Amino acid sequence: MAAATSPSVSRKDELLKDLKTVPKAGEPGIIEVSGDQAEGILLDDRGRAVMAAATYGSGRIVAFGHNGYIKQFREGKNKNFFNLNHNIRTWLGIGGEGGEITFGDTLKTVEDIPKSGVLVVAGGGDKLKKFVPGILKFIQEGGGFLCGVCPWGWLQKRPQETIEGMALQQIVKEAGMSFTGEKCEVEKKKFSVVQGKEKEENGADMKKGSVNTPGKCVEKRVEMPEEMCASPTVPMAAAAATSPSGSWKDELLKDVTTVPKVGVPGNIVVFGDQAEPILLDDRGRAIMAAATHGAGRVVAFSHNGYIKQFSEGKNQKFETLNRNIRTWLGMKEGDVVTDAGKIKEAADIPTSGVLLVAGGGDKGKKLVPDVLKFIREGGGLLCGVCPWGWLQKRPRKTIDDMVLQAIVNEVGLSFTAETCAAKKEISAAESKERAEVSHLGRALKAIDLDPDSVEKYAETVAENAHSIPDKCFEKRLNTPMEKCYEKCIKKHKDCIPKGGKKKVKDSRGRAVVSLTTGFLEKQAKMGKEVKAPGINDFPGDFEDEPQLQCASVIIKSARKERHSTGYYLPAGKVLTIKATTTGEHLEDWRVRVGAHSDNLSGKKEFKRWPKLSVVKRLEAETKISSPYGGLIYFESPKEAGDLTASMENVVEAPYYDLEDPRSVQNWSERRKAPGLWADLAGEHIIFTFPSASVRDLEDPSEGLRAWDDVVKAHHELRGTTPSGDHRQRIVPDRQPKAGWMHAGYPIVTNMDIAQKDKFILDGKKLRKAGNWGLFHELGHNMQRKAWTFEGTGEVTCNVFTLHAMDVVAKRDPWQHPWVRNKWPSIEQFFKDGAPHDVWKKKAGVALAVYAQLAHHFGWEPYKKVFRQYEKDPKKKEPQNNKERIVLWIVRFSKEADRNLVPLFDFWGFPHTEEAQAQLSGLEAFLPDDDLTALAPERLAEIRGKYNMQK
Repeated sequence: MAAATSPSVSRKDELLKDLKTVPKAGEPGIIEVSGDQAEGILLDDRGRAVMAAATYGSGRIVAFGHNGYIKQFREGKNKNFFNLNHNIRTWLGIGGEGGEITFGDTLKTVEDIPKSGVLVVAGGGDKLKKFVPGILKFIQEGGGFLCGVCPWGWLQKRPQETIEGMALQQIVKEAGMSFTGEKCEVEKKKFSVVQGKEKEENGADMKKGSVNTPGKCVEKRVEMPEEMCASPTVPMAAAAATSPSGSWKDELLKDVTTVPKVGVPGNIVVFGDQAEPILLDDRGRAIMAAATHGAGRVVAFSHNGYIKQFSEGKNQKFETLNRNIRTWLGMKEGDVVTDAGKIKEAADIPTSGVLLVAGGGDKGKKLVPDVLKFIREGGGLLCGVCPWGWLQKRPRKTIDDMVLQAIVNEVGLSFTAETCAAKKEISAAESKERAEVSHLGRALKAIDLDPDSVEKYAETVAENAHSIPDKCFEKRLNTPMEKCYEKCIKKHKDCIPKGGKKKVKDSRGRAVVSLTTGFLEKQAKMGKEVKAPGINDFPGDFEDEPQLQCASVIIKSARKERHSTGYYLPAGKVLTIKATTTGEHLEDWRVRVGAHSDNLSGKKEFKRWPKLSVVKRLEAETKISSPYGGLIYFESPKEAGDLTASMENVVEAPYYDLEDPRSVQNWSERRKAPGLWADLAGEHIIFTFPSASVRDLEDPSEGLRAWDDVVKAHHELRGTTPSGDHRQRIVPDRQPKAGWMHAGYPIVTNMDIAQKDKFILDGKKLRKAGNWGLFHELGHNMQRKAWTFEGTGEVTCNVFTLHAMDVVAKRDPWQHPWVRNKWPSIEQFFKDGAPHDVWKKKAGVALAVYAQLAHHFGWEPYKKVFRQYEKDPKKKEPQNNKERIVLWIVRFSKEADRNLVPLFDFWGFPHTEEAQAQLSGLEAFLPDDDLTALAPERLAEIRGKYNMQK
């Protein structure tokens, strides 16, 4: 069979000969056409192919987006399909009704593949995977291939699969066609052959590779003159053939194997129909993206270092990528690139060429409309900014305040505050592969059409749904996300986190949770009434809605801190705040609803919704809601200032504060307040509890004062004062983001501390037994880098634990079970030669030397040494691990009035020679005690080394 002589007009004319319309069979899917020898034949109302044809080698292929057409061909009974089927037979080279036809379901072995004629396959060809190479060989050598599948239906029945796993996809893709998960759009029950041809002639979506072009852009292309539709110097035909889903990447990454990572790039979310992710990290987050806007083109990077590499042109590793960018943006040899930083007025913007923006474009706010006009009229824009770095230098700003964000939003891109986790060399091939599912806009459309496809796009949704900046979400993604949310929650009710055995841990569930969390958080910050499902389980919900009230608070602040109000916002209600401040900037204050600020986004399983706390910058009037409900807090900046705020739609919560006499006096009544969570505050520490666990607590003061003593003990050891710091916070959570509990602000624990038998505010129990876990986490909050060596992150915090055990609970550190239980491990450590690498990995072994110092010298040397560190100017702090070890040994030795080098040498510490040089005048110290008795031979060896008497 001869190959087609023309890849375009005659093919369509032959296949649609004597046809005016073709009936719609079922709900056909869309076929993306990208190959030079492939063409869309029947098109939907948006110009996207539901029937396509291609030549491959000496053979020919006809593909349909629904297997119903294959049924009509096979049965041959419906007169409405007679002409189409006749044309297909003729074009595939089998002439009349008696031509040789083989059906795919009859193939049992490779030998069954025919040598000539036509092979017909209906469905995805699930049983034909092993035949794919043989079928391709059959077509290449002159065979005809007729196939049809409903791709979105195929996916719906196979939630674990992707289109790329379909055998039929592997065949047609070789000929420049691809099935997609999208459904066709056609108002009537028939496809118009005439209108389909007009769509092609007017440059509609069916142009090669442009299946995802939106209807709005189709209309633009029909109306605009040809010269206005091309990019700066790219002919119209080339522009139309450029694929927003395939060939853009091919052009921009042509001959590129890897691209070096520059700095720590940020993230670009791609959501526009005319935008594409190009370079991606290992989790599918875009570092480079491209888009068209009108007749112009845009390339964006999430780090301005890439723009520097483009401008300088010195690094050969970027040479190919930079050349591709120039070509894609339409530049010719010698064309001038205009630095946007030098543009002061709109008149300075060039009329053609490429505009270069490095950084956030802070000085060009008034020029945004003019820059967009420049692009629309055929200009090119190459831009790059490190968005998280831009934010870091502008603490009063959000991504939405960035000038460059306003520009890229218009072309379907958005920077976010996240960083990318890219390797040193970013793979072009892997980026192309990930890009197929990393487009958030297309992911949302696919999920809207088929909620089961949420699993396919799980990573894209999880990485991006919650990170979109607020204004971008409100303007561009609110509606599509809302549709997906409603359908997903309805379809996937089993994905609501409920803890226990109901935790969400599969990819489908994680995607549904991420989508829901992102949508609800954005709605809440917009001040919408939204309520998450399943919250009656955690963090809780009201059985009967409480009476809402108005309240006012005055907060005096001297530092950055989270301030309790004693009020609770029910889930789904809108809080209205009117606020003023004596400080310079009201926008430096934040309102937070919900004490549970651990963000679980990215976790492998969820026992609760990942983001229970909603935060918003304060304005003169602020509206915020919470899908989960929660205690209301105001967060102050580091500068001193007072805040006066009135609040509407709140309820009282149990509240007790030793520094607020009125709350102490009113506790007997306030503990009955309806709010579901409560804050109980000491002088130096604040605990958050479920209200149910404190309603019967008659007097919290004893427990709070005991914990105040723990905080004071920690500060006393370090040489600081608790009054110079914010009060420590403890919040119990169903799912802390790290371990059973973790340090930070707040310290987050598991829910057991609120249980009656383990209640943390039992002052008598605390003063008798202590609490290793919370002493440890509070110790973490006291650590300094200068005296925390490599491997001692979980060790030096326990110096504070031992001290608090001693002074608050009266428990001798030397005899504490947590220390003594490590004796067997320590003995083995010495038998193995006291390797320092092992010491660094075993916190129990490492702590022993610190306990040994306290046992022999008491806490005074510790206090004096820590105070020296507190007084050190930052520039004089030790710069590496060696300096830290030497300085610690020297300082402690001088305060203990003993040369401790032999002791640290006994424990296998490195760098003892450097310390010895500074301590030769002090008496050497290596005691006989329970620890050194575990290694008598090593004890004798070290004593001999330093000429010590027994």
